[in-house]
Amino acid sequence: MGSSKIERSVKKPLNKIINKLYESQHELLVSTTKKTVAYTSTPNLVFLIPPTTAGSLGDEAMLVAVYTRLISEGKNCIIVSGDVEGNERLKLYGLNPEEIGVNGLYDGFWGIKKFQKVLLKHQPESVYLIGADVMDGFYSIMRSINRLTILKLAAEFCQDSRLLGFSFNAEPEEKVLNFFKKCSGKFKIQPRDPISSERLTAHGIENKCVADLAFMLKPDSSLRENLPEGDYICINLNAIHLNKWGNEFFDLTVGMVEHLFNNTAFSIVFISHDFRKFDGVSDYDFSKLVAQKLNIDNSKRVTFVDEYATAAQLKGTVKGAQFTLTGRMHFAIASLGNAVPTLMIGYQGKQEGLAKHFELDLSKTVITPTSSLQNAIMILKDVEDRRDEIFEKLNNRLPVVQELSLSNIR
Repeated sequence: MGSSKIERSVKKPLNKIINKLYESQHELLVSTTKKTVAYTSTPNLVFLIPPTTAGSLGDEAMLVAVYTRLISEGKNCIIVSGDVEGNERLKLYGLNPEEIGVNGLYDGFWGIKKFQKVLLKHQPESVYLIGADVMDGFYSIMRSINRLTILKLAAEFCQDSRLLGFSFNAEPEEKVLNFFKKCSGKFKIQPRDPISSERLTAHGIENKCVADLAFMLKPDSSLRENLPEGDYICINLNAIHLNKWGNEFFDLTVGMVEHLFNNTAFSIVFISHDFRKFDGVSDYDFSKLVAQKLNIDNSKRVTFVDEYATAAQLKGTVKGAQFTLTGRMHFAIASLGNAVPTLMIGYQGKQEGLAKHFELDLSKTVITPTSSLQNAIMILKDVEDRRDEIFEKLNNRLPVVQELSLSNIR
């Protein structure tokens, strides 16, 4: 029997048993570490842990932004992730970072045990884990607790452990919330918006409010030469919305795009901010379906941006837009990071916190997936009419938000 079969037949069942001991994982790992191990922090060495494996452009934006910033400040930064083969997309940015792939890093005891060995071998001064939107148990209770365990373990050895920019929804899973409380004060907990910070504080969890790491991402304008002449707007459709709300949301989206095409003179640039498929449909596919439904997919006023563009290229593309309609928070960040008026289609309470950073009126900024078409068009018209006013407000707030983003690593 090969080693891979042994792992499946022995380690997998054992992993399930050990994973049931949520709160004891950290204590078990620390207790199994030889007391004779001497930990001498390596000056300026940072372990940077992505929120998950590669695929999301939002995660890519955060990772590239913080990595390049740390390098520019003279840090020796090693990316430690569950991508055993590394993140090939980083080469699109001209980056060739040192990477350590830890098989099963996000999946439980054995992956964290492997991380412990890597930690003790390299002995970094700092361990930074990007929290993103996977820290409240919404997607997985175990994976949220595993990430907290990684940091709680790191805090036993290195000087500076941090949970960087993440969202925390209004109804976190109880097991996750209890583990957060155990971690309070052990390492730095840094939610990326005021609403998430308020929720953590209400539960007695020490935290520092920051802003999303992606506000530090430098835009790449190399795709703008392919855009239509004249004024344009950017539309980003999220395939998760379609997967969750089905035909009713599809009809709402068609209605909004039809309004923008027929009642404004703007060209429309459809942008995909995630190349993964959800139930067989990507953001790019969703955009094509909507345009085909309206028979505008071949119009000179409609452009589809390459679905495999980098997050930096998409931030550079939205820079010249009159306004943006987006279903993904990180494309909203790309847009707001250029002071472009932005309408967000919300879910999971993430967009509301982002809007509060810019002191925006939620009723005029966030469209719910179950909104009526009439209400959605009313909000669209408001943004069309107040573009200059909104731009000025965003431009005034942007330096404050960018400084909060930078405070993730301060």
